[in-house]
Order: sequence, then C-alpha cells, then structure tokens
Amino acid sequence: MTMALTALLIAGYFAVLGWALRHRGQPLTGRGWFLWRCFFPNWQFYAHLGVSPRLWVRAADPSAARDQHWQLVYPHAPRAWHQLFVNPSINLALYQQNLLDHLIADLQQVSEPQAIVGLTSYQLVQRYAAVAWQGIPPSEPQPSHLQFCITQHPNGSAVCFANDMVLLSQPLPRLEPAHD
Repeated sequence: MTMALTALLIAGYFAVLGWALRHRGQPLTGRGWFLWRCFFPNWQFYAHLGVSPRLWVRAADPSAARDQHWQLVYPHAPRAWHQLFVNPSINLALYQQNLLDHLIADLQQVSEPQAIVGLTSYQLVQRYAAVAWQGIPPSEPQPSHLQFCITQHPNGSAVCFANDMVLLSQPLPRLEPAHD
C-alpha cells in the first residue's frame, strides 16, 4: 500500500511538472486560476530591484473645482517579538502588496483598457482603496467620490505622478462605513 501510494505521488509530481514545462511562459487566465494565486507570490518583484508599486488615494468629488492631494496607502504595522510566531497584520500587509503586484502583472496582459475593470485583481484593489480611504482621517468634509492610482518608482525617491503612474481609476463612489 505504501509503495503504491509513493509511486502514485511521484508519478503525479512528474505529470504536473511536465504540464508546467509545456505551458511555461503562458499566463493562466480564468477565475479558477486566480484563486490559486493566493498561494503563490508574484515573483516579478525580483525583476526590478528597488521598484515596487504603491497605492495612492484622493478625494475625487466631480463637483470640486480644485485638485485634491494624493495620500499614500502603505501598510505599516508595528513590530513585536511575538510576531515571529503569529503575525496577522504583517500577513495582511504582504497580501495587500502582493495584490498590487498581481494587478501590475495583469495590466501587461490586457489588450483593451476598458477590460481592466472586469479583472478580479482590479476589483480587489478598488475595494482595498475604498477601505483604506475610510481609515484616513478627514481634514475636510468627506467627498462623495474617491479615486486611486498605482505608481511604480524606485524606493527612496520622490514620486513624480506624471512619469511614475501606472494606473489611474475613474472617480468611484465612496463606501459608507459599515455599522455593527
């Protein structure tokens, strides 16, 4: 029984390895494949050392005449010694950064700009931006719409939105805070 199971697992491993080698370099599309992406990080961050995507949000009230300032949404979590064993806040921050990486990778696969709205990664980033906007303390009355953008620029350098912006969303209705 044990030898048969071992042989079956080895044969299955080589079958998956052979399939992956035949489909190497081809993007896997489809909603089912997207769910598997949560188990594997986007390894493209090794391709451009020092360049990472950042999420920015701003008020985008269509009736406002003046331009609103972008605010960086970056997951800073306090560090503690017990996080060596349990660290849900750091895991969430890594997930959010990985989500931006996946959206950047998906942008390279889209042929029509309108098709991006249908991507699962875009919808998740849109939701992440809306939730992050709720956490930013208001300095003025809350606008009815928000907008997000993603930039890619070298870490440590000042961002230039004209050159570094990869994605700019349309103005989105602001989510109302959930009440318990």
